[in-house]
Amino acid sequence: MAGSFKTAGVCANAALRSFSVGEFAPLLTILAAQWLFLIGGLNLGSTWGMALAGSVAQRLVGDAAIDYPGFLELLPLTFSYVESVTFIVLGAMALPSLTSRVLVRLKPSLGDSPTWAGRVRSAIVPTFLALLMAFVLTYVWQLFVAQNLHRIVGALVQGQVPSSVVTWLVSVAIGYAITTIFIYVPVVAVSQSIGAIKAVRLGVTEGFDKFPTTYLFVLLLSLPALAIQLIVQIGGPLIASGTRPENIAYLLIFYALVSTVATYFVWNMVTRYYHARTEAA
Repeated sequence: MAGSFKTAGVCANAALRSFSVGEFAPLLTILAAQWLFLIGGLNLGSTWGMALAGSVAQRLVGDAAIDYPGFLELLPLTFSYVESVTFIVLGAMALPSLTSRVLVRLKPSLGDSPTWAGRVRSAIVPTFLALLMAFVLTYVWQLFVAQNLHRIVGALVQGQVPSSVVTWLVSVAIGYAITTIFIYVPVVAVSQSIGAIKAVRLGVTEGFDKFPTTYLFVLLLSLPALAIQLIVQIGGPLIASGTRPENIAYLLIFYALVSTVATYFVWNMVTRYYHARTEAA
């Protein structure tokens, strides 16, 4: 069933106005893992910092990542991989739990079902598959961006706007579109007692059906995180050379927090949106 901008807007507003620590709590595991890596990066001189952040960065981008200030200058790149892995692995458990808590808040009787807890656990597998597929598609898209998009944009864009900014905007827009296609999988998996493959299939169908309305509000709810990401990724070299390289890490620590909050609002909204549309059907 196709969505409506009015219903999606109401659900987005409700998500913003009804922040709950209890519903947000499942996402704290993702935030903690990301902060641990970033704080470890600020402490490469310690044994634990090198063992944690240094070893991970070295495996991702080579020996340059364990030197000062090389680690911090390359941190936006290495953190992007850490962010993806933590979101796929820990998000597979956190998103069904978040979805469940929102649904129970909307309809308390759901929590009384003897099969509800099992349904939430069963949603981990399809959620993991959806997040993994979204990552693979996004990674393929990023390969195209690195090899072709900047050159194409540079040839087309003339004027005051730097081609790097336009390239970043197009890259992010497509990346979020891919995420939106898979965004309903954990919601469907928790809402219906079905198998993992069927949950992925129905979730993707839902993502396509409600794509225009969902995509718009996913972007709007993610704007604060995207603004910080733009500053770090485009302005990272200037930050490193013009101030202190450590400021990149501090910005990413703040970004991780804002991004996790955005994740909460996005999945809160889509859970409410799916619930509203199915209840009205």
